[in-house]
Amino acid sequence: MQTNDAPSARLIGIREGLLLTLKPETPLENLKTEIERVFQQAGNLARNAKVVIDWGNDLEYPELEQEIAAFLVDSFQVAMVLRHQEPPKESLAKDRQPRRYDITRSWQRSDALILAGRIRSGQNIEGRHHVVILGDVNPGAEIRAGGDIIVLGTLGGVALAGQPENEEAFVFAMDFKPLQIQIGRVIAIGTGPSMTKTPEIAFVQNGLITVVSYANENPFAKYPYPMIR
Repeated sequence: MQTNDAPSARLIGIREGLLLTLKPETPLENLKTEIERVFQQAGNLARNAKVVIDWGNDLEYPELEQEIAAFLVDSFQVAMVLRHQEPPKESLAKDRQPRRYDITRSWQRSDALILAGRIRSGQNIEGRHHVVILGDVNPGAEIRAGGDIIVLGTLGGVALAGQPENEEAFVFAMDFKPLQIQIGRVIAIGTGPSMTKTPEIAFVQNGLITVVSYANENPFAKYPYPMIR
C-alpha cells in the first residue's frame, strides 16, 4: 500500500524557466503520466521554456534523464532540458564549470540582442538576456543586460551585465576601456583611455571584478563541449 501521497511530478516557475521535480523510484510510464498532468495544467507556459529537472537528492540517473528529456522535447516542445545541480565556486578564469548543462547535448537557441553599429553618447541599450554589439560603445553610452555583454569593438561607455543579480555573467570587448562596469551587484570603475587595443574579459572572482586578457586566458577553451549560456 502506498503511504506517501506526494505527487511523483511537480512543476513550478523559477527564474531560469520551469523546475520539474520528479520521484526517480516511480515507474517510467507512471512518471510520464504525471508529467503530462502537470504540463497540461501549465498550458502554453511550457512551450519553448527551459525545464530544469530536480530528482530531490544528490544521485544521478543518466538513462532516466535522457528518457525524460526526449519525452519533454517531443511531447511539449520545450526549448531545453537541464539538470539541477549546485553552482560551482571556482572562477570563470580557472576552469569553472557552468552551473547547469544541457543533458541532451544538442544545439539550442540562446536569447541575445545583437546590434550592429556605433552606440553613441546618451544612448541606452537594454536587453533581457545577452547583448552583443557589432561596433563601438562611445563614452556616455550605457549597455544593460540580464546576461553577458559582448562588444566587438571599443567599449568606452558603461556596461552593466547580469542585471539585477547574476554574478555569473561576463563583459567582453575587443578594446576594453569602460568608464564603469557592473556584474550583478559588483561594481568597478574603468581604467580610462589606453594606447593599446587588447581584447579583455571581465568577471566576478572572490567578490571582486577581475579583468584579464582574453587571448592569454581564453576561459572557454577548457569546456569539454559547447555550453549554452
